Amino acid sequence: IDGTARISKLCEKAGVDVAAPRDGYPHMWASVAFMGKNGAARLSALEVSGELAKAFLDLALTSDANALAAEETQPAWVLERDGQPMSPAIVLNTGATYRMAVPAEKAERVARWLRALS
Repeated sequence: IDGTARISKLCEKAGVDVAAPRDGYPHMWASVAFMGKNGAARLSALEVSGELAKAFLDLALTSDANALAAEETQPAWVLERDGQPMSPAIVLNTGATYRMAVPAEKAERVARWLRALS
């Protein structure tokens, strides 16, 4: 988060030479942790939304987001740049957004990777 705040300040200093709508970059992310019996976080939930969310997830994950109907889930993998597995995921189509459950210890890496791809 500290790096994101520094980038935001740097962007503000750069000035504007072309009028463009602000999209809130750099995007922040938050996750919801699901705790295990021992009190340790086991899963974190990430949300992907917007009109291109389905197409984005279809490209970013090994699952077939186009085949995922509302209220259905699919197992998936998030892959590294070289195609090696980064993290397992469970993808839920809520009907309005998509939610991904990933292991809590991999949530930050997955969120940063998805942001970089977007």
